[in-house]
Amino acid sequence: MEQLGRQAEDRPAGLTPAEAPRVVRGRYLVQVDTLDAHGVAQGAVIQTHESPDDDAFAAVYGPGWAAHVPPARLAMVGGLPGELLEVEAEWRLPRPGRKRAKHTPPPQVRVLRVVQGAPARIAAQCPVFGTCGGCQLQHLAYPAQLAWKTGRVRDELCAAGFGALPQSHALLGES
Repeated sequence: MEQLGRQAEDRPAGLTPAEAPRVVRGRYLVQVDTLDAHGVAQGAVIQTHESPDDDAFAAVYGPGWAAHVPPARLAMVGGLPGELLEVEAEWRLPRPGRKRAKHTPPPQVRVLRVVQGAPARIAAQCPVFGTCGGCQLQHLAYPAQLAWKTGRVRDELCAAGFGALPQSHALLGES
């Protein structure tokens, strides 16, 4: 319960425990291996820096908590395939007096630090990149963005039964 007790220290002054956000946090080292269809990075947890204790996970998931921990894979905005990232995962606790949801939502994950970047990584132009969730690929170089988007369109068209499509340089921004 040490993790739960620590949350009271993070609470802004003047808030009662019922008003304060109740969360459980952990820090992990993640090796990103794919971008999903929405541009969200998926990766394997290769090292745990700081993990919630058993009581904290039981507070998040209830009696069946052992099936959910430790996380083996995490999804986050801000990673690229091949990168090594230090991330923080945050699980929301149910509000006091409320029943636990049947399906606990996945943790909110944010990138703390890029340990080893991908060659296609660039500085994102948006000052709130990774926070607002509106632009998943700003940190990916534009030619790589076009290649990823073209691949997505090709995959969807092939899945719809259009078969193999010819290479189109116009889609890749080439003349």
